[in-house]
Amino acid sequence: MIKAKPIHFIRLSLFCLLVTSACQRREDGTTSDPPLSPIEKEYTQLQQRYQRLQAEIVKLQQQNETFQASETSILKQDQAVADRLVQTQKKLNAQNREYQALQQDYADLKKSISPLDSSLKTLTAAFRENLIGTQLGTVVLNNGRQLPQCTVIQISDDTLRVKYTAGWVNIPYAQLSPELQKRFFPAPVLVSSQTLLAEEKPTQSAKSASPTKTQESPTSLLEKAFIQRQRRELEQYQLSIPPKIKLLETKISRAQQKIASLRKDRIKTSQYYRKRSGSIKRSPVDLDRSLKKIDGDIRKLELAIEVAQTQIKSWKKELK
Repeated sequence: MIKAKPIHFIRLSLFCLLVTSACQRREDGTTSDPPLSPIEKEYTQLQQRYQRLQAEIVKLQQQNETFQASETSILKQDQAVADRLVQTQKKLNAQNREYQALQQDYADLKKSISPLDSSLKTLTAAFRENLIGTQLGTVVLNNGRQLPQCTVIQISDDTLRVKYTAGWVNIPYAQLSPELQKRFFPAPVLVSSQTLLAEEKPTQSAKSASPTKTQESPTSLLEKAFIQRQRRELEQYQLSIPPKIKLLETKISRAQQKIASLRKDRIKTSQYYRKRSGSIKRSPVDLDRSLKKIDGDIRKLELAIEVAQTQIKSWKKELK
């Protein structure tokens, strides 16, 4: 910041001019006073120059303050950007840890599914073998087509092959009636174990092609399954909250009624102990003990109401 110079240099200049004029002497040894008009003119010019310098100094001070304010703003913006970068990096690290955990869970799942898949194949083959040759009579498909005198000759994952009066036909799972679906496909698997356990072998064309359902990796299928499961659990949790809120509201209402009853009992107790029974006055100690017990019960109920109200507020906030 530029500081204004003091006015002493103007006064010093004026003093030097006066001294110089006073030192001029006439040839006869006498001194003559210099005219004042040049000095006044010089003083006026110096004063104007001083005013201009003062104006420039004020302008420079304003520019300096503006620069400092803008510099402070830039520093704050830089700090905000740095804070956002730190938060973004933290989120990225958390996502990487979650991804690694999912990868480990998937590896464990593959390891646990392998023996189960082998057992499932054996049981499925035996189940289908027992159903070969089953007489179904006339089968009515969902599209209205009728197949008379049907006999099962083959069962695949999603198709039932039957022999009927006109020959052989493959019936898709979706065209069977619900009864036949449950009978021949008791537990339809939407994602086969082969798909989950298949090794990822992406080709160059697969990398460049747009993702489709057939190109989805086992990891993505597993992640979708986890997401769907979490979504179902969240929906179930949200559906369970309103009954819980209603139950707590009922408990709060009952507690409030109990508090009102206890307060009435407190008044009655206080009145009872202040009465005389014959010539014997009831003990103040007993009165104090009874009132403290009632006050303690009221306080417990009030605390229970506060806890329930806090829980209700928390649940309502989660629903929003």
